[in-house]
Amino acid sequence: MFHEVWVASSFKGSSGEITTMSYIAHHQRNQQTWLETMYTASFRHKVNFTGIAITGWSRYDHMLSLCELLPSSIPSLAYALQTIVYGHIDYERNVTVAKLLLGCDRTPLWEKSIDTNYISCSFPGKNHYL
Repeated sequence: MFHEVWVASSFKGSSGEITTMSYIAHHQRNQQTWLETMYTASFRHKVNFTGIAITGWSRYDHMLSLCELLPSSIPSLAYALQTIVYGHIDYERNVTVAKLLLGCDRTPLWEKSIDTNYISCSFPGKNHYL
């Protein structure tokens, strides 16, 4: 048996092979699910978790184009890190991430939307984000 276990989550690239935008909710749920799984497994099965490696996929295979480029995935990374640190994202943390960390005038796009919702942000990569 292993003495220590690491898990790997993702903040970009794992939501579809031709996806261009990182939808925060998909990746935030991934962090949340890993935290819940780690909590349950550590008590039920006495697993000693050491940490989480947050990955950012760039493509599914070398024959496909790049997906979810890093500049447009910065908001997803910010929310993923906040979820890992605090265990969840509530309204207060949502506003903190959006306004203070990303410099956005409102909450970034959480889910894929038919409507185009333009927001103003100041994070690096903002020109590649809606």
